[in-house]
Amino acid sequence: MSERDFKTMGDMIKYYYDPSAEGYIAGRNLSGYDIIKDANVNSTVTGAYNPVYGAQVFQQFNNVANTLGVLPKFPMPRTGVRVVTAKTATTGTGGVSEDGTIPDTVKPTFSTFSRKPKEIAHTFSVSNRQQLISRMEDDAPIDMGYMREYIGVEHPKQINYMLLKDVTTLISAAPANRMESIDRLVSSYEEVTDCGDVDANDSDPYAGAIDRDAAASWADANVGENNNTNRALTLNLIRTEIRNIRTYGGNPTTILTGPTTSQKIDNLIDATAKYMMSPGGTTKAHLTANGLQTANGMEGGFEVATLFGLPIIEDADVLVDGAARIYILDTSSSMGMPKLGLAMAQPTSYYEYGLSRNDPSGINRLGTEGLYYTAGELHCSIFRHQAKLRDIEA
Repeated sequence: MSERDFKTMGDMIKYYYDPSAEGYIAGRNLSGYDIIKDANVNSTVTGAYNPVYGAQVFQQFNNVANTLGVLPKFPMPRTGVRVVTAKTATTGTGGVSEDGTIPDTVKPTFSTFSRKPKEIAHTFSVSNRQQLISRMEDDAPIDMGYMREYIGVEHPKQINYMLLKDVTTLISAAPANRMESIDRLVSSYEEVTDCGDVDANDSDPYAGAIDRDAAASWADANVGENNNTNRALTLNLIRTEIRNIRTYGGNPTTILTGPTTSQKIDNLIDATAKYMMSPGGTTKAHLTANGLQTANGMEGGFEVATLFGLPIIEDADVLVDGAARIYILDTSSSMGMPKLGLAMAQPTSYYEYGLSRNDPSGINRLGTEGLYYTAGELHCSIFRHQAKLRDIEA
């Protein structure tokens, strides 16, 4: 049978599809099902398959900034801070005999330190061509909208990293010009002398304006350390630091730690519950511009565990020795400002330049550039009202 012999569609079908028929296609004799095997269209054929990844971009990193959320924020009224570093006396003076003379005048000891705001900026850009393509049916979802949202999440996360740097990481160390960290502010002369990993000047915050390595002083926070040797965590270790804060007149408001240590605390609470009323529990919490809010009867929010009445906030960025360190913080107000919080010179602001703002000359290229900017500094006015517990075994 040849192509000239086709009388019906059946003849043609038999010629091309019947494996027993004699014939040829593209100059090749048919034999069995060779045409099906060799001319198969699959995903490896050029042009037959073009993967479409879609508009969703799944982040593979933890961009939660709980420490930044816990800290109250307030306008920075001035760059300088004046403190009383010593009382007039500690012996109970002031008694006067009948018809006695008025005692000599007294005064406390004053000191000052400066904490200028740090400037944190993150920029990103998208070419105008990419912006145009992203509006078409091509698989090109990365545009200014996506980048604006992504960097808007990462900007506070980078500040969160700064707030949780080790006491041994100086502000001058790369990357420089960071905000101070909680670990550096909540330090002491004892930590410098007892812990081999902390050197002179490591715990002197605000560009060395506060000196902790010369002698014990008013600037010492409460540090529960074990000479840089990890030990088992107990509820009594945590209770001791809470008591130290209250001994100095503080009112702790928050426990901040990492997931590993938070689990250890849960296990300790479970163990004590067998013998006594559990010291733990839960409460509702909100992270606001004023920091952590845990008012009773609050609607909504998220549920957090508590220990001795204090909410436990987890942050995966908290420094780990064997297990994550524990910070017991007093963020309550003193003299109209939080004792520990973020003093803001300018809250996080967003700026955009380029073609999207009809001003390509501003960046001298065909594209659009975005900028997130924050100016402020971690502030602590009463160091004795803060504590940390370090050297915890895994």
